[in-house]
Amino acid sequence: MHIYNLFLDLDGTLLGRSRVLHPETKAALEDTRQKGNRIFLCSGRSPVYLREGICRELEFDGIVASAGGYASVFESTPDGRREKCIFKNSIEKPLLLRILADFERLGVRYEFESADGIYAAPETDAFFLQMICETYGLNEEQKKTQEKEFKKAWDKGINLDIKNWNPDIPVPKIVFVTDRREEFETLLPSLEEDFNLNYFLQAGNLTAGELILKDCTKKTGIAKILEYYGAVPADAVGFGDSMNDLEMIGSVGTGVVSKFAPPLLLAAADLTFEDPDEGGIAKAMKKLGL
Repeated sequence: MHIYNLFLDLDGTLLGRSRVLHPETKAALEDTRQKGNRIFLCSGRSPVYLREGICRELEFDGIVASAGGYASVFESTPDGRREKCIFKNSIEKPLLLRILADFERLGVRYEFESADGIYAAPETDAFFLQMICETYGLNEEQKKTQEKEFKKAWDKGINLDIKNWNPDIPVPKIVFVTDRREEFETLLPSLEEDFNLNYFLQAGNLTAGELILKDCTKKTGIAKILEYYGAVPADAVGFGDSMNDLEMIGSVGTGVVSKFAPPLLLAAADLTFEDPDEGGIAKAMKKLGL
């Protein structure tokens, strides 16, 4: 039996503006696992965010998190399913401390993602909420849903106060947001030496995005999982919607991207999917016979 390995981005792919997994998509993913295929989250989100969120709603075979900085598989044991980390990467301490000093100097708000938590200042949420509202054009009800999601992250211990972070805690990815765009851009020459910058938003003085190590992307995490299972890229199908999915789409046998994706990502894809809130992933899987 031929086994396919499906790698699915979360925001904008599995989940649309509603932040709810469409029932047709959930059913399609459960069905493909029954056929013997494997499904993996492949997200820029941190491992703990995925474990405490979508992984409680749907059973996955593993996760690629922090945009490739972390990879794990779930194994069945007599005591139940157990997560096994097979790859973990981090930003080198001197580089991390340099970025921290620059961000503090310029008043850039940031989140340090680790395997077990997201270290942030509580007031950063207001800036990220503004970013999300402007990016996705959220209505009032959707905005309230997002506010609840932020609160839940603190209540569940997914978000941790930045005051509790120390340089010995590995950080594979940094998320940033600032309303001082011109000053932030003075850092670009040094940042671009080591990182790919994936922007969520650039509007007026507001800019937000993530720093992803050039030598460690979603492609890296996918390769680790395929190696673990003795699979090859031709057996992999990737689903994504943004530029941090570009390396993923280029590294799999079949790339499926949102019809609203950036032109460069669309050009790299084999197929597009419709709005996730309308079962877009389920429809694409049906076209692929998955």
